[in-house]
Amino acid sequence: MCIIRHPNRMPHMPHADKRARLEYQREYKRKSRLKNLSEGKCHCGEMLADWKTLCNRHLENLRNRGAAKSQKYEKARRDNLHRARLNAGLCRCGSEPLHRHGKRYKFCLKCLEIRRVNCKNLRSRRVSAGMCPNCSSDDIPTGKTLCSSCLKKSTNHYHGRRDAVLNAYGNRCACCGESQAEFLTVDHVNNDGSKHRQNYRPWSKAKSRRESGASVYNDIIKLGFPPDFQILCWNCNLAKAKHGQCPHQRMRCETPTVAEGTG
Repeated sequence: MCIIRHPNRMPHMPHADKRARLEYQREYKRKSRLKNLSEGKCHCGEMLADWKTLCNRHLENLRNRGAAKSQKYEKARRDNLHRARLNAGLCRCGSEPLHRHGKRYKFCLKCLEIRRVNCKNLRSRRVSAGMCPNCSSDDIPTGKTLCSSCLKKSTNHYHGRRDAVLNAYGNRCACCGESQAEFLTVDHVNNDGSKHRQNYRPWSKAKSRRESGASVYNDIIKLGFPPDFQILCWNCNLAKAKHGQCPHQRMRCETPTVAEGTG
């Protein structure tokens, strides 16, 4: 039986030689594109866009791929620039980092505020979605904000820092001698707590007693346990804050001294 082939028809694809198969596929795609273009169609068979060699769908895909590649290149360039600035001792934005009381931060005050706001927004989104604000886990006990794992880590870290500060300052009240750990707290000797927060944590705005206490414990440890702090019990600390002086000190001042015996 004699088989008559069309002169413009592609021959059968070879199956034995891999290189020959690739050449056949390239030639087949080239001729298919030329045929579609001669008919005013894209290589997918859809009609061409005005004054273009592609249809609208493929033009949009090409723009998206170009935008994605441009964003990837811009992100890599920005990361390299930030890394070079940090290695040079500058902030990511190129300005001088924050210096407060001998402590050098990696970022300037403006960038620290931006990072704080971004972190706060991220945690708020996670909480509103019913997730843990730290690890985005959804295994949260009833009535809690953190998951079980993060809650345990946070509690252990807080009590570890607190115990280190209490032990460094004698682990007893400097006024009345109370040594029960649950009754003790940290006090600023010169009543300059607000000044301390402005100097050492200028971007921090504590919302709870525990958050403020954890920040103070961290600062005391970083500063090497300075003499500007002392340990007081809650009664002595509150009396000093409200009245300027603890009643124990007033009573000690008012206690009459024993007169020396005569004769």
